Amino acid sequence: MSEADAPRLTLELDHSPVVNYAMQQNSVPVVHRLGVRNEGDRPLEGVELRLWAEPDLAPAVEWRIESIPPGATHRLEPVDLPFSPLRLVNQEERELGELRLEVRRGVEVLAGLRRPLEVLAYCQWTGAGSLPSILAAFVLPNHPAVEKILRSASDRLGLRTGSTALSGYQSQNPARILETVRAIWDELAAAGLTYVESPASFEAGGQKIRTPDRVLESGMGTCLDLSLLLAAAFEQAGLHPIVLLLDSHALVGVWVAAEKFPASVVDDLLPIKKRVDLGDLLLLESTLLTSRARPGFDEAVEAGTAYLGEPGRFAYAIDVAAARLERIRPLPVRAGSWQPVPEAPGTSPPVAATPVGPLAAGPAPDSPPRARLDRWKRKLLDLSLRNRFLHYRPTRKTVDLECPDLPRLAALLGGGKE
Repeated sequence: MSEADAPRLTLELDHSPVVNYAMQQNSVPVVHRLGVRNEGDRPLEGVELRLWAEPDLAPAVEWRIESIPPGATHRLEPVDLPFSPLRLVNQEERELGELRLEVRRGVEVLAGLRRPLEVLAYCQWTGAGSLPSILAAFVLPNHPAVEKILRSASDRLGLRTGSTALSGYQSQNPARILETVRAIWDELAAAGLTYVESPASFEAGGQKIRTPDRVLESGMGTCLDLSLLLAAAFEQAGLHPIVLLLDSHALVGVWVAAEKFPASVVDDLLPIKKRVDLGDLLLLESTLLTSRARPGFDEAVEAGTAYLGEPGRFAYAIDVAAARLERIRPLPVRAGSWQPVPEAPGTSPPVAATPVGPLAAGPAPDSPPRARLDRWKRKLLDLSLRNRFLHYRPTRKTVDLECPDLPRLAALLGGGKE
């Protein structure tokens, strides 16, 4: 084929800059869109489009294109490129890979495109740069180490309350739920963990995450490692955790009632603050697990709540229960071991569960009048992202008004003007 007869093509490839095992397991598309534009003055006919990832990341996927008119673009979106789960689950370190896109006619390559693709380690989270809610995949409630923690926490709960049941929200009693959270906290606080500094700005760029067995066997963890470990224990106990990402810091929270936010990613601190003020949500400073002074559960709640006074540091929060509804599943477990820390006999006699934090000051949480009043308040004031007065986003049904003088516009509308 002469140079004058050769087709003139432009290739498009819109994709995530990274891939990891969590993305593959949760069917998160790495390639969002690809396209072939015919820049020539004749139709492009009978070609194949071929896409794959190297080295040995994803086998080639091919599409037959019958014809592309001159000046037209043939696009495909989204694109299901089947990355190898075996390859990604065994990835121990970050590696630079490559996406390859070619247009062929028979064995002849008419055009090609190469794009870099970072392959992250099995336990490496991508940060906000890719899909923030994928962080929920690193909350591993079914990990054997988490189950052992809960068995010991259940014993602690039984010593304090007379019942070892980790029954989630079945009791509908906030005091029982708080005692469950306290027992899990005390079990991990007794493990003698050590704090490890997190990378700067990890909330945007991500970081390697220690799985529960690695935290407990090494005795070390970052604020995010510890928050995810607590979140996993809360979720396995039937509770709904959230993880808050701040500027170079992470907290964990847990719903005191069987609730969740409408979306997995909460990018506004106000709804979180309101639910904490109502006593529906509890925040914990997870790094206090590593304090040699062994601060108690109440101190952890006080320290976690204090961050609400620093709105400038807030990045976003991940509601794990909402993420599960969005079909973000925990990573398959790579098992480890964990030995429980026994509580000394007689140190915690059975006592009635006592509310802590915002619930302690008011009447009994299960009082019917108080419960009805709380329900009425929530119905009157919707603090969730469903309330468009608090969380406005333009859609196809909204109309943008460009008006430099809003009082004059209001006066005209009030006077019946069109």
